[in-house]
Amino acid sequence: MARVVVIGAGMGGMAAAARLRVKGHDVTLVEAADTHGGKLGTYRRDGFAFDTGPSLFTLPAVYRDLFLKTGGPLEDAVELVALDPGFHVRFADGTLLPMPGVGAGAAATAMGDVLGGRAGDDWRALLQRAGQMWAVTRRPFLESPLRGMGDLVPLARDLGAVRTVAPWQTLRRLGRATLSDWRAQQVLDRYATYAGSDPRRAPAVLATIPYVEATFGAWHIAGGLRSLGDALRARLDERGVEVRLGTPVARILLDAGRVSGVQLASGEPVPADVVVANADAAHVYGELLGPQAPREPRAARPAGPPRAAAPAGAGHAVAERLRAPARRRRAHARPGAQQRVVPPGLRPGVRRDLRPLAEARAGPHDLRVRPRRPRDAPRRPRGVVRAGERPAAQRERHRARHDRLGCPRP
Repeated sequence: MARVVVIGAGMGGMAAAARLRVKGHDVTLVEAADTHGGKLGTYRRDGFAFDTGPSLFTLPAVYRDLFLKTGGPLEDAVELVALDPGFHVRFADGTLLPMPGVGAGAAATAMGDVLGGRAGDDWRALLQRAGQMWAVTRRPFLESPLRGMGDLVPLARDLGAVRTVAPWQTLRRLGRATLSDWRAQQVLDRYATYAGSDPRRAPAVLATIPYVEATFGAWHIAGGLRSLGDALRARLDERGVEVRLGTPVARILLDAGRVSGVQLASGEPVPADVVVANADAAHVYGELLGPQAPREPRAARPAGPPRAAAPAGAGHAVAERLRAPARRRRAHARPGAQQRVVPPGLRPGVRRDLRPLAEARAGPHDLRVRPRRPRDAPRRPRGVVRAGERPAAQRERHRARHDRLGCPRP
């Protein structure tokens, strides 16, 4: 049996604490806030409850598995209500679109009936593409631990998978390329905005959200989604997990490179063999671990300046990591007005913004900086190799041709 400290009483932290406790471990859950549930906030007035955080419940099978393996069925703890329609969309032109709660075909039919034209077929094609994205990303991102970029190498080497996920494409561009009706494009944009993201910057893989809703259904929990957090907190109490609210963690303690516990903001140390951090990665590595964070060994190579990391959802962060190595920018900013930077092995015709690369890897062996040819300068003629011609004669003929055209000799 191990001593485990879980940082954060959001749904992920409470789920981890419950699963670890039924495995026989001694689990302590610490939370900086005075309540549990994380983003599952609620506002009550006149006998009504209003969700101030997430209000739609999807993929109930995940929580069915959690509750069943930690003490009892989910349906014994909360009341699940299937939604049909899942939601209504009212557009500026007065159009009212009721979207079914389940069924990809039903959603496409509703689109076609209300919006007309090709809207139904377009939405059906979008969900088909989103289903392909779901098939590619479900196992490596949702059902397997992501320990580092090495776990993404097999996926990055699969060109078919990369084309399906399209990490270089935004959700807005996917909508414009697939949906001909501007109202259908706005429906797709909603899946980014209701998660707090900008569809002009959010990755196209967020199209898996409407696919998940249409395939596995849209659900509501009687009393609001806060009821789910309360049910999970009750499960922790049943299992004997120690929950300490209003207890912020100052840092994670290490001893010879291994976790030894956490230190609370009050200065109290809490020893542990394992620490589970249900917090944003930037906060964990930047503040809780800080300079003492262990680094994975890697081959020595020039490194650029660290980039600031903003808190983000896990799915969006993963997509951004996939996007980085495959991005092909079309901005043409260069280190100098009359210079262009060409890294070894890159054809000069490939246009990329290489200024960050130049700043990160400045050195004669990493980059070749050559003057840019003025627009009015005559082009250097391409050499023509004649069969049987000796190299010396070929050079002389090329030099003579350059002299006739007024070009500098090679």
